Parts: sequence; structure tokens; C-alpha cells
Amino acid sequence: MEQSFAINQIDEEELLKKAENLKDNENWQEIISLLRPYYQAGTLPIEGLKILGHSYSRNKDYDKAIVIYQDLSQRQPHEAMWPYCLAYQYRSKKDIQLAIEAYEKSLEIYPKWIKALAELSALYKEAGSIEKAHKACQDGI
Repeated sequence: MEQSFAINQIDEEELLKKAENLKDNENWQEIISLLRPYYQAGTLPIEGLKILGHSYSRNKDYDKAIVIYQDLSQRQPHEAMWPYCLAYQYRSKKDIQLAIEAYEKSLEIYPKWIKALAELSALYKEAGSIEKAHKACQDGI
């Protein structure tokens, strides 16, 4: 009850500003502690979710970052950044197949994203799909 009261008392703009300031100092765990209650209460805005996902990722808590980026992907299905961020999390966990699928999804949304094409090409190569790696490089060119 007390936490719920505190959540309702803080201004959204103030919350995001505080999180951004912590981000500048790379205080990932502090950001997570600040934003997690709002996320759990379902009141964290998109910008806050973005910061929370990034903080989990930088804190190497990839599973929690994946949950955040999946949520963002559902909320904004036409935003290529979210599957791209998912791909990074999967790649960090050494789940090459899911990383490939996420990069491919990102490129379905924004086919000319050079960085995503380069990352996808490298993963195809790592997975032994040289022809697909070559095609991704050609698409980038």
C-alpha cells in the first residue's frame, strides 16, 4: 500500500529525468530499483520501459531485458528497434537461432537498417550459413 502511494506521487517526467541522470553515471542497478516498481504496477511509460530494458541489459540480466523488449515489441509492433534489442539479448545469451529470428524481424520492419544487416550477416556466418551471410551483406550494400 505504501509503495502504491509512492508510485502515484512521483511525476512521470521527474521519474524519467531521475532515471536519465542515473543512466549518465551508469548506475544500472539503481535505475532498475527506481523503475521496477512502476513496471510491476503497469504504470511505466514507453520511455521508462526503454531505459529499464537497457539497464537490465547493461547489468547482464538478459532474461529480464528480453521480457521488457518483448513487451515493447507488442506495444509498438512497427518499431524495428525492439526486435533489434531482443536480438542483442539473445546473442548475449549465445542463443544464435533466436537472435537471427529477432534480427530478421527487425529487418522485416525496416529492411534498410545497415547495422541489423551487418549483425545478421555475422550471425549467419557463425551459424554456418555462408550463403545467407553473403546475401545479408549484399542487401546492406
